[in-house]
Amino acid sequence: MTTKQIDAPNLMPESIAALLPSINRHRHDPIVYLKLFVPDSTFEWYITEYDPEERLCFGFVRNNSENEFAYFLLNQLESGRGLRAGQNVQLDLKWQPKPLSEIVSTWKNPYDGAMSDL
Repeated sequence: MTTKQIDAPNLMPESIAALLPSINRHRHDPIVYLKLFVPDSTFEWYITEYDPEERLCFGFVRNNSENEFAYFLLNQLESGRGLRAGQNVQLDLKWQPKPLSEIVSTWKNPYDGAMSDL
């Protein structure tokens, strides 16, 4: 996986923001347009919807203890709040949009309720 630590404003590239459906367009098996993660941790954010004015995202959040659909603000991810010193949220630069079901099917211990939450 190719990754690159980038400046905070670039966690949501304009080209991707233009593709993302607006908030509250939930549908069964949504397309994940963007993946964010923290290296050397279990935190991953799979973004399916976005409000550019509030920088509010909706998508599937995965970590060791909780796996769920959630709303989250890019500003909070960019600030690093809740992360250990030296950790930063990064953008998966090789990510290609795909249905959430395709992603979940590759996990060793997939969250069984991932697709039933919508």
